[in-house]
Amino acid sequence: WHRKVRMVRQTRRKVAAGDGGRLSVVGLVVLEVVAIVLAVVLGFMVNEWREARASRRQAADALVTLAREVTLNHQALERSFVYYREIRERIEEVASGDRRTTYGFELAGWEGTRLPMLRSSTFDMLVSTGRIGDLPFEQAEALTGVYTLQGFFSQLDRAFLERIANDPGFSNLENIRHAFDLYLELTPSLIALYHEEARPVLGMHGFKVEVADPALRATVEAHRADYRRQIAAVEATGVPAAR
Repeated sequence: WHRKVRMVRQTRRKVAAGDGGRLSVVGLVVLEVVAIVLAVVLGFMVNEWREARASRRQAADALVTLAREVTLNHQALERSFVYYREIRERIEEVASGDRRTTYGFELAGWEGTRLPMLRSSTFDMLVSTGRIGDLPFEQAEALTGVYTLQGFFSQLDRAFLERIANDPGFSNLENIRHAFDLYLELTPSLIALYHEEARPVLGMHGFKVEVADPALRATVEAHRADYRRQIAAVEATGVPAAR
C-alpha cells in the first residue's frame, strides 16, 4: 500500500507537469486519498489481528499453567485426605480404648497437620491483570467457580495456622478430630468440581490426573453425580445453571 501511494503521488506530479494523459488532477487526488484511507484501515486490521493472535496465545499459555496448578492441588488434596483419614482412624481407636486424653503427636503415623496449602497464583494473576478476559466466557466462569471453592480451603488453612500459633494445645485429640473432619468432608467436593468444571477446560492442556485412592474415588464420583443432577434440575426449569 505504501508503494501504491508513492506511485499515485508520482503520477500526480506527472499530470501537474502536463504528462498525465486523460487523468485529471482531481481524479488523482481522489485516488491518493482513497489509497491512504485503505492503507490506514488495513494497518488497523493487521494490528487488531496481531493483538487477537497474541491474546489467544497468552490464553493458551495461561491454560497450560493453570492445568499444572490444578494438577498439583489435586495431588495435594488427595495426599492430605488419605493422611487425615488415617489419623482419624487412630483417634477412633484411642477413643474406644482406656485413654481419655491424648495429643496428636502421640498417635502412630502422626506427621503434623499437613495442610494442603493449595496454589492459586496463576489464577490470581489472570484476574488481577485482566487476562482472565482473554478466555471464552464459559471457560472463565467454570474456572472462577473452581477457584472460589478452593479459596475456602485457603481460608481454612490460614485459620488453622493462626490457631496453631496461638494455642499450644491445638494438637489436643478433640481439636485434631474437628479440624481433620472438616477437610475430610470438604475435600471430595472440591476434587469433584475439579473433574466436572476444570477438566473440560484444562484437560487438553495437561490436567489428566485421576483419583488414586479407591474409597476417595468412590466418594468423588458420588459428588460428581449429585452435582450433575443439581445442574440438570436447574436447567430443566429453563434457567441457565450458575456453575
